[in-house]
Amino acid sequence: MWWSTIALEGWANLPGARYSQIAEAVRNAARHRLIVPGQRVPAERVLADLVGVSRGTVVRAFDELVTEGLLERIQGSGTYVRTRRTAGVSRHNALGASDDDVLDLSMAGPASPDELPAYDPVFTPSVLSAGGHPAGGIPALRRALAHFMSDTLAVPTDADQIFVTNGGPQSLELAWAGLALTGRNVFVACPTWPDAVTVVGQSARRVIPVRTDQFGVDIAGLQRLTRKAAPDSALLVSPTTGPTGVGLVQSRRHRLAQSLEHGAVLAVEDASDTAYLRAPDGDGGPLAALSEHVVTVGHLDQVLWSGLGIGWLRIPEPLSARFRMPEYFRGPGVGVQLLAARALTAADSDWFAGLRTRTASRRGRLIDLLRDALPPWVPQSQGHGAGIWVRLPVPEAITFAHTARRFGVAIGVGARYCVEGQHHDSIWLSAGHDDGVLDLAVDRLSAAWHEYTHRVAATV
Repeated sequence: MWWSTIALEGWANLPGARYSQIAEAVRNAARHRLIVPGQRVPAERVLADLVGVSRGTVVRAFDELVTEGLLERIQGSGTYVRTRRTAGVSRHNALGASDDDVLDLSMAGPASPDELPAYDPVFTPSVLSAGGHPAGGIPALRRALAHFMSDTLAVPTDADQIFVTNGGPQSLELAWAGLALTGRNVFVACPTWPDAVTVVGQSARRVIPVRTDQFGVDIAGLQRLTRKAAPDSALLVSPTTGPTGVGLVQSRRHRLAQSLEHGAVLAVEDASDTAYLRAPDGDGGPLAALSEHVVTVGHLDQVLWSGLGIGWLRIPEPLSARFRMPEYFRGPGVGVQLLAARALTAADSDWFAGLRTRTASRRGRLIDLLRDALPPWVPQSQGHGAGIWVRLPVPEAITFAHTARRFGVAIGVGARYCVEGQHHDSIWLSAGHDDGVLDLAVDRLSAAWHEYTHRVAATV
């Protein structure tokens, strides 16, 4: 439905034969970033049924797009929005890859809008104009996010506690500005998401890293640090220890919540990853379910689709009178908010169960592929979430990332996930792509690693 009504909207009005019309509509969708590299396109027969043409028409359109390099057929996996390779350049030698050629494994969340829950994609002018453009977000999306927080994340929430943003970074910026947190000391669990590193680094008086281990945040170490800190400090934490996906175990979770009750430290948690939990009240569950001294931020990109561009902020009741919406704040457009509201409303418990199952399967597949193709790498198998944390045998992740990109894969560099710029031997890889893309990505990473190690060996 999404392909016929949004990605290929108006295809029949384009000039040329039907196969040319469909091919040009796919090109237009790529130009406008409605479809992105690495995204799987529907099977030929499925797309033919959706737009009301013969399968042969779609086959001919796809053949044209494959020839020019916009699409790529992967044997046994399907057809994907792919690279524009020149003749003679193999999958293992994608040097100088342009942005359109790159498989992006640095973005958390499902990579394809095809995996969104089924929703009504038709927005009439009356629907788009109803209610205007309120600063805190349209009521439908605020209600949907409140239900998501209450039902899926087990944090009872009213719609008026929710503020809609353009994504994770803006959610953090709004929390800092609206609660006057700028200029405070901030404790940050390490590693954490790059958004947090950037935003907090720009607004904090001092950023103090907090160690994590296989059980989550080191609570004893955090308590020692906070006892020495100014009373107006803030704590930025993820219940799942961010990119590692390791959930804060129940005992530590309760101890941390209890320590917040003294009110000396205000916690801001990124709860995006908790949608991947089997039970939100277990290890890695939101702190906001246990304490009213916790502000929650998140982004639906990590939950529904990595290209959505929607985030949120939840203010607990005791802080509602203190929160002030900055006059300059501007949230996302009404259209994308309506899309997010409908998709999130349609995401019932069965859909979230499917998300967890798909992602766990892909994480497992990615780990197996890496262990088979790149034995020196050490993927962290513990935890859950949208991807995996991988330790390399050398502290040169930044240098290797440049090589990987030339071979057509974007990866998350460990130093970007740390307020002190550590983790130079680590990378983060998204498991939000389907099996065919993950297979191809590991092929490219293996080829990139081969070139990188040979180049290093030649300099010794």
